Amino acid sequence: MNKIFLTSEDLAKRWCVPTCTLEQWRWTGKRPQCVKIERRVRYVLEDIENFENQYVMKNSPHQENNLYSKIRTVK
Repeated sequence: MNKIFLTSEDLAKRWCVPTCTLEQWRWTGKRPQCVKIERRVRYVLEDIENFENQYVMKNSPHQENNLYSKIRTVK
């Protein structure tokens, strides 16, 4: 099975946050899992989707607060 990887820029666009926020989350441990491939940070799309599902289940019981309504998906 081929994994789909996102760059920090891809994830920042998906979540509408600056890339420096993702960097800070990596530094403090408040982030989804990432991997480093030749000194470049990559996020496995499946891990991101699992992270989003956990966040939505814990924090957004109502449709108007649903995290998915604010996320643009990368195709």
